[in-house]
Amino acid sequence: MVLILFLLQTVHSGQSESSFRTAIVDKSTAPYFVIVTVVGGSSGRSQEIFTEAPFLLGAIHIERGIPFDDRRSQRVRRTALSTKDRIFHFSNRKALCDIPMPYSGDVLAATRKWAAGFLIDELTTDLSRLNSPVDEYYSSRKGDDYLAHKLALAHALIERGLVVRRGCVVDDLLVDRE
Repeated sequence: MVLILFLLQTVHSGQSESSFRTAIVDKSTAPYFVIVTVVGGSSGRSQEIFTEAPFLLGAIHIERGIPFDDRRSQRVRRTALSTKDRIFHFSNRKALCDIPMPYSGDVLAATRKWAAGFLIDELTTDLSRLNSPVDEYYSSRKGDDYLAHKLALAHALIERGLVVRRGCVVDDLLVDRE
C-alpha cells in the first residue's frame, strides 16, 4: 500500500516528479518536455498535453498576465512546480495557442505500441544512431507527420521513465536516465 501511494505521488500523467522538476527548472537551449493536463476555455474540456517546458511556462505567463523577466519567471516556475496534480487551467486563447497538442491520440497509441517492442537500452542507444529503427520511425516521414511521430516517441519515452529533451539542433531528441 505504501508503494502504491508513493507511485501515485511521484508519477502524474506518465511523467515522474523528478523528470517534471528537471524540465521546469532547466533554462538551457535544449529544453525538456513535460506532460500535463490542460483544462481550456469556457468548455472546461481537459486534455493531456505534451510540450516543451518553456511553452507551458509561457502559457502561464500569458494566462496570468505576468511579465517575462527573471524575477517573475522564477515565480511562474514555482507556480508550475506547486501544481502537484499538473492540471493547468487556461481561459486566455493566446495562452492555449502556446501549448498545442502536436499529434493525435491515434499517433500516440501507435507509437506506444511500437516502442513497447524495444528495451529501454535499445531505444536510447538507437536515438543516437542515424538510420536505426528508432531514428527511422520518425525521420522517414515528412512535414507535420515527421514532427508528430518524433514528439509522440518522446512522449512514450517519458512514460517509460526517461527524461527527454529537444537538442539544440531541433531535429535531435536527447535522453537522460533519472
